[in-house]
Amino acid sequence: MSVGSASGRAGLDFVLRAGGFAWLMGVEGRLAVVFVQNVGMMRLVQTLACVALVGVGCASAVADAFVGSVRARCEGILQRAAEPGGLAGAVADAEEVADLVAGRASDGQLGALGWTEGCLRLLWTAQSARMDGIGALGSQPEFCVELGLLVVADNDPGGVMRLAGRLAEERGEAVRLYPALAAALCVVHDRPFWRRINENRVDAPDPLAIFDYFVRNARAMRLDPARTPALLLVHVVDVTERIDQLEWALGAYGRDPSPGERFFEIRYDHDAFRKGTVKKVTEAGDYRLESIKRHGGVCADQAYFAETVGKAAGVPTCYVSARGADVSHAWIGYLGTRGRPAWDFSRGRYEAYQNLRGEVTSPQTRRRIPDAEVGLLGGLLLSSADDIRGAMGAAMAARRMAPRTSPRPMARRAAFVAPDAVDGVLMTGTRRVARTGAIGDRLGLLRAALTRCAWVPDAWAAVAEFGAAGEMSPGELDEWARAVDRICGTTQQDFSFDMLVRLIGSERDAQTRHRMWDWAFARYRARPDLASGARFQQGRMWDREGRPELAWAAYEDVLNNFLNDGPMAVQALRSMRDLLDKNGKRDSFLAYVEDAARLVRAPGQMGSAFASQSNHYRIHAMLADELDRRGRGAEARRVRERVGIGEP
Repeated sequence: MSVGSASGRAGLDFVLRAGGFAWLMGVEGRLAVVFVQNVGMMRLVQTLACVALVGVGCASAVADAFVGSVRARCEGILQRAAEPGGLAGAVADAEEVADLVAGRASDGQLGALGWTEGCLRLLWTAQSARMDGIGALGSQPEFCVELGLLVVADNDPGGVMRLAGRLAEERGEAVRLYPALAAALCVVHDRPFWRRINENRVDAPDPLAIFDYFVRNARAMRLDPARTPALLLVHVVDVTERIDQLEWALGAYGRDPSPGERFFEIRYDHDAFRKGTVKKVTEAGDYRLESIKRHGGVCADQAYFAETVGKAAGVPTCYVSARGADVSHAWIGYLGTRGRPAWDFSRGRYEAYQNLRGEVTSPQTRRRIPDAEVGLLGGLLLSSADDIRGAMGAAMAARRMAPRTSPRPMARRAAFVAPDAVDGVLMTGTRRVARTGAIGDRLGLLRAALTRCAWVPDAWAAVAEFGAAGEMSPGELDEWARAVDRICGTTQQDFSFDMLVRLIGSERDAQTRHRMWDWAFARYRARPDLASGARFQQGRMWDREGRPELAWAAYEDVLNNFLNDGPMAVQALRSMRDLLDKNGKRDSFLAYVEDAARLVRAPGQMGSAFASQSNHYRIHAMLADELDRRGRGAEARRVRERVGIGEP
């Protein structure tokens, strides 16, 4: 076959594209064409494959040499930090190596970022806990790095380091085998961990007992805790049941607990919902899994039971809730592992809540976060440990590289400058031109990391923070908005919306933001909660810009089109009231709230505690308050009596 023929050229093009051999198109590409002319297509395919394997092997060896030397250097730093009084010197060394890797690592060497940033953050945490050495932790480098990458500002440094020290000293060998499990435990149980399921409080057992349970039953778990990323294990170790109850759940449901099916296994206590009576499980006075199974409960108890059964088998789960137009509701989220790993938030989520945004209490920060942030984590099971650590480390490094924004006041500096070399680190295959603290270099680092692993929320958050700080150009904002929509827009709509809110809010020009909110409204029109959220954000923007007429139009659109589709309508109505108040036109608000009260849907039969959460109840409460304000107290009392509202 001659390379001059059409089929020959097509075959060569296919080989180059299908094999990913773009790097051959320089001198090597010209040699390849000559080779085709003399030897033929089949031998070319074989030869290119061999050359590619050698090239990939060489590139991998270069990356491994650099990453391996960085790892060895970090291990040495941690050993130094283990010595009494050695922490301060170890921190200085760790900062130097971390700067080197942030500036010099190539896109194929980002795994080294996990080691340097994790090591540095762990040592900073020890300093914040007023330690002068990390003791037994120095001999557990994998554990230290996993823990350092997980620690956030909301964690208690002293609590994290005390629990980490206990684990290293009392469970050393098990920690060596399960470093991610131990790290997740430390950031969740750094403070007393408990939860309130409506009127019932449940307290977690001793963290070491939780660790022992998962290690002891590792082979019976649905997901092996030795192979599950720490970001997912955070949603496993946040158990608040006694160990005997976890053992009961594992024995009753096995390694495939099907958490979604467990939700409806719990009998619903209709009297508690409709009549407001005390729940039977609460009357029993022994709130635990077996008691919930025996007596039943409402949605909160169903969700708690299902999620805990899942955790007992090593399945990441969470308790999700949302406020609808009528009442709040709780359901379960869990990581499904049949087929492509993905979080499932559909079980126990009634039809009225399918298109409402759910919220989860983060086990680590104890703050409410969108379920979308948890849902993004499902892709971690498809990523390598190095790529996950690299993305987590890239978020930390990019923030450190920003001028005057180091997380530690003592490390503030006007500009980031990477060292040319550090003793013990092999500089093979690194960047010839080091990254600087310029926004383009920081975004480039995050882009490279997210290309390898797009499932680390903190890396996306770093991008949004740079936008909010006014550092990104309109073109960069547009590029990242399109990137998040492309990567997450179909399967992770809620997460992409959250990112778009932050990125659109970073745009300086109000008219451009207005057009972007219109685009977001149209993009999410099939999701009433997201569409109304986009329009509400648009109204807030114009309110802050001093354009009340445009703010009013946005709020009114929410009220007219989403009155019975979730709580955003109530927020819009309140914002309309505040606008009128600020502009001296409060008296005209009564007509709007009367119309809303007439059109809002009344909830079905339910107890007063549940009915008071509905749009119907809250809008009528606003109406009664407005009538009182106008001196029409008798009418206000009749409104309150009609919907069961107590006197103010």
